[in-house]
Amino acid sequence: MSLYDKALQAITRAQASGDAKYGDTLEQSLENTYPDKEALAAQGHLIASMRGERYDTESGEPHAAHAAARCIRLVMLQIQAEEKDSRC
Repeated sequence: MSLYDKALQAITRAQASGDAKYGDTLEQSLENTYPDKEALAAQGHLIASMRGERYDTESGEPHAAHAAARCIRLVMLQIQAEEKDSRC
């Protein structure tokens, strides 16, 4: 397995741990969030990682994986907004 594949798996596990924690599917959780919240959550995980806290204590996954998952969610929200705007 490539290093890239391993990173994607860690990101997927980080997202899944959030889904389990909040009892939502990814689609449901996107309905209850906004871009600033996702960006701030990603920033918090990056700061923790930069301070030497490699793993999130709740999920056991790397903080960088959680940050990446939040960034993916941010991209998804942007795409969703663009699609919504193009339908109007």
